[in-house]
Amino acid sequence: MKFYINTPQKDIPYDRPSSITVEEALREIDAFPTIEEFEEGFIGFENDRGETIQFLRLEKDKWLIDMPLPEEKASLQGETTTTQTKTIIKIVS
Repeated sequence: MKFYINTPQKDIPYDRPSSITVEEALREIDAFPTIEEFEEGFIGFENDRGETIQFLRLEKDKWLIDMPLPEEKASLQGETTTTQTKTIIKIVS
């Protein structure tokens, strides 16, 4: 799996994602700042099938999830908890 991220501590552009294990990804989720702490923050993951999933942390236990659907020129969005976010990452990895 690969990931891209923008936080005060890390900046890995979406067009140059870095390899990451599932365990490392879950640690990144735990450490990720809320939108109040860093307004420009986002994190995204791409699996080996080229599927992408992106997250924005709205509050301590509230995330915005975005799943681009390039073939349909659309995306799916919704809100998740931190536990749900981690479960989704495990499933799509």
